[in-house]
Amino acid sequence: MAIRLTLLGTTYEIPENGDSPSWGENVTAYLQAVNEYLLLIVDPNDILPTEENILNNQPTDILVKGLVFNSSLVRAANITYSALRKTDSQTIVETGTILLNYDADAAPGSRWQFTQSVNDDAGIILSVTDAGQFYYQSTNLTGANYTGTLSFTAKVLRK
Repeated sequence: MAIRLTLLGTTYEIPENGDSPSWGENVTAYLQAVNEYLLLIVDPNDILPTEENILNNQPTDILVKGLVFNSSLVRAANITYSALRKTDSQTIVETGTILLNYDADAAPGSRWQFTQSVNDDAGIILSVTDAGQFYYQSTNLTGANYTGTLSFTAKVLRK
């Protein structure tokens, strides 16, 4: 007797252990549907929670490793981030979201456009190149024993 599984409104009959053969089509269809559903939850181009160090007093662009988007696969992204910078004498925190959109027709240097919503200010400036790579600059945080981290995750929309 088959087990009935429903996924996104479609019912699939899956064999129980010991059932007769010729269930290949049903099992394959179900597994394909599961795969498509999982891609709605986690796209291969999504960025899972990641943390990078932020250097102090960086007036030129520094690469944010792991925060990059392939314009041939990704049309847009929603990035959530948090920056924490501290010394013995001060701590500053910033949280925010970035809505990122790719426009192939935009002028070179501005094909990835983003809107940033920020809560507080940790003294970092984020930018993105046409290649989809993010960079940061940072202000000088005074005091001894500096540490800085940028934590981020991203959910993409495919082309």
